Amino acid sequence: MVDMEYPDRNRGRSKLFGYPIHTRCWLLLERVIGHREVQSNLRIFVGAIEQFWKRKEHLKVWGKDDEYTDDVSDRFSHPYLAISRKNLRIHQTVSDPWEIYDEAYDSFKVILQCFRHNDYVQKAGELANTYKDPWIIPEIRMLIQQAIQDESESAHIVSRCGQTERSFVSLPSDIVLIIVEALYDEIGNERANIQDTKNLLFAFQWRLPDAYWQRRCDTELIFELGELVRQKRPANRQHICLGIEELLLQEGWYDASGLKNRARILHLLWGIKREFLGMLNKEKNTK
Repeated sequence: MVDMEYPDRNRGRSKLFGYPIHTRCWLLLERVIGHREVQSNLRIFVGAIEQFWKRKEHLKVWGKDDEYTDDVSDRFSHPYLAISRKNLRIHQTVSDPWEIYDEAYDSFKVILQCFRHNDYVQKAGELANTYKDPWIIPEIRMLIQQAIQDESESAHIVSRCGQTERSFVSLPSDIVLIIVEALYDEIGNERANIQDTKNLLFAFQWRLPDAYWQRRCDTELIFELGELVRQKRPANRQHICLGIEELLLQEGWYDASGLKNRARILHLLWGIKREFLGMLNKEKNTK
């Protein structure tokens, strides 16, 4: 196996080596770059990974580059929930698991290293949570299934009754949007704000455009919603968006669910993609 982080003894001995990739990472790779493009240009892709690692670009994802980390935070920070900005600061406030893992790798004394940090339970938990499944996040899948079922039941009621329920107060969508967004002005009561939004929309039977909810929920990070949009599949977007916001408000959920790991891997893959496309274009121009 190749060692991209340290001097590669196997390469130095002229041995054959390979690049293992996790199954889940391979699935995410398909979303970011595409298997066909990678397999057609495998040599260039491997070179792109090596260049990406040699420049220590991956360390930026661990929060060791303030400018880059701020960009990451902005990329995945929710514009309406102040607490989301705290939850989604990817590996900036959380201790770097590699600081533990690298020191303990040869002897597998991870827990011993955690003891030396005087907070072994927290450190060990952070290390474990870093590698949670980034592909399947059960809570998000459940939200998607509920949203599809909810939309299906609503459509069935409409087809039987012949008309939709009219709102008690008919207002233009722009006005409704202003009212809904005004609920988020009060910082510190995010959970109550979400419930107030649900109550308001239900009480007045207001329904906001799907595009609004899709804008509030990053469809690249939450690609399950992105798939619904791409397939034009009916689903209650409001249920998905507000449900994810409620999940983010649960202490520790972002770290433990696998969503943090997904964000970490996606940023690595986007960086590798930029390197890969640059090398690919250079290769084509030299022919």
